[in-house]
Amino acid sequence: MWRWRQAVYVGSLTMWVCLAGVGRADDQRSRLNDEAERLFRVVLAEQKDLGPCELAPTWDTYPVPEYVGRKYLGLKLHASLSAPDNGAEAFQILEPPVKGSLCRADEAEELESQRLAAFKVGTEKSLVSTSRKYTFPVFSADYRTAVFVVTGQRSGWYRKSDGGLAKLAVEAAGSAVVYRKVGGSWRHVTTILLWIT
Repeated sequence: MWRWRQAVYVGSLTMWVCLAGVGRADDQRSRLNDEAERLFRVVLAEQKDLGPCELAPTWDTYPVPEYVGRKYLGLKLHASLSAPDNGAEAFQILEPPVKGSLCRADEAEELESQRLAAFKVGTEKSLVSTSRKYTFPVFSADYRTAVFVVTGQRSGWYRKSDGGLAKLAVEAAGSAVVYRKVGGSWRHVTTILLWIT
């Protein structure tokens, strides 16, 4: 009987520890998403020129370079830093002030098809499309500094002298962006160019 009670006690204790761990993980994930929403509300408010469906609905996976993590997050790293698994896609976190700038993938594809069809029968000299994709931010332990990577791409078509169409060369760039909380509000600190083509 004693061993049975001991087994029940140990089993109950193990279950409680597991549930407590799950609860802490859920709380941490909720805090991450809340801070990310506040951060990107500020970031996107500064983007006044967002085009239709310019923002990607999913997170990019480009890592924060180790030298950026060491300098701005105070981490002792020997490898690039990947964003945490927050359990939410970009379209659930981003709230752009420009209506129509955030679309799901199928909506963005449909819009691009419509724009290209109109361009083919029109008289415009060029059709340019821009896209922007963010990584989920990496926060310092005290949630007072945040770093994320933003990648952008510019592509499109131009009309040749004979009336035919040709693709524009694709231009792309990626930057690490640092924000710091000052007086309870997120403020831009610096943008570090990582690559450009």
